[in-house]
Amino acid sequence: MDTLTFHGPSLNEAIADVRARLGQDAVILSWTRSETGVALTVSTRGTPNTRGKPNPAGGHAGSDGEFDAWNNVARRKSTAPRHDVFAGDAAAVSLPLPEPRGPKPQSPALQSPAPQPAGPQERKTQGRMSGPRKVTAADLIRPAPPAPATASVPRGKPDAAPETAPAQKSPVQGLLLRAGMDPRVLDTLQFSPSETGMRRALIDLFSDRLPFNPLDALPRTPVALVGGPGSGKTVTAAKLAARAMAAGATVTLIGCDTGRSGGIGQLQALAARLGCTFETAGQAAQVREIAETAWAQGNAVILDTPATAGLLHRDIALLARLCEAARAEPVLCLPADMRSDDASDLLPVWATAGARRAIVTRLDLTSRRAGVLGALIGQQGAAIGLSQVSDTPFVAGGLALATPNRLAAALLEHVDQTASTGR
Repeated sequence: MDTLTFHGPSLNEAIADVRARLGQDAVILSWTRSETGVALTVSTRGTPNTRGKPNPAGGHAGSDGEFDAWNNVARRKSTAPRHDVFAGDAAAVSLPLPEPRGPKPQSPALQSPAPQPAGPQERKTQGRMSGPRKVTAADLIRPAPPAPATASVPRGKPDAAPETAPAQKSPVQGLLLRAGMDPRVLDTLQFSPSETGMRRALIDLFSDRLPFNPLDALPRTPVALVGGPGSGKTVTAAKLAARAMAAGATVTLIGCDTGRSGGIGQLQALAARLGCTFETAGQAAQVREIAETAWAQGNAVILDTPATAGLLHRDIALLARLCEAARAEPVLCLPADMRSDDASDLLPVWATAGARRAIVTRLDLTSRRAGVLGALIGQQGAAIGLSQVSDTPFVAGGLALATPNRLAAALLEHVDQTASTGR
């Protein structure tokens, strides 16, 4: 097939150049972008030569003199307009619309004669013998029913219900509600509507209602990090290891999440960077042997357990058996971006599994940081206490002690940034 290449600064200008040189029936095969703009590949078969001599038969003669049936099939066999694939929006809008299809007109012989107006006598007869009249559209339209009358109670009467104004929320309540705290927990907290010191109010709230249970840098027992998928257990294990090594301990990291692809490899890479011992154990017996040997050598032992959602008692029982084999304390990794009601449902389950401490992770990934704090406040008996928070992705120095001052600053950080930027 003979082809030509046309160049232009834009697609519309290149198409206009093709139409000007080869006519309206030129077949554009493809177009690509070039350094100068756009390049069009055009077939020369069935189009006039570059001098623009059309075929007098109405089409365009190709190299062999045959009639170009492809470009002219619409004009030969149909009166419908031909739509070019590469035509622009303006050309598509200017195309004529097809005539609307309606019922074919009947011949005069088949048409029924027009009805003649009836005389007085005929109208009487039709009224007696024609039967019920036709139902028209006007008969089907029913008037709208009248609005029900409402008894207006004059003000000042004894039977009038007093109008109560909605309870005004304090600035602290509004902040906690926007930060994701469960409204049911928020309703149990008492705030003064005229409270202006938001930081002081938050510090007092967390000091009075939030349970704290910090985890020592040198744990007295092996630590097993537990939690759901994506809760940050692996990175938190590396952060605890870095924290213990900074305190002068030798650390042994045990990866128990052998079923997840990449879980062991991530923890192994982090252990290699920290320079601590790394072991893998998939069975309770292996965990017991490695943990007892490392603990007898004076090492701090940290376990990264398999992810458990906490919805199946069987998984919780297996995890409890793993912690018992290593004689490890289960520490819950609680992501800060978890819904408050979901955290409230899972905290009692982890408490039955032996968890007494929680580390709030992913604090740097959300601005709604009060959801899990509300769940910890609303739990019955304060079974799980808050130990540390993770507010940075960096391993070194990635864990901070959870205090009322730090939590209040974390909640007000987004408010201060909004006030400083004016957004």
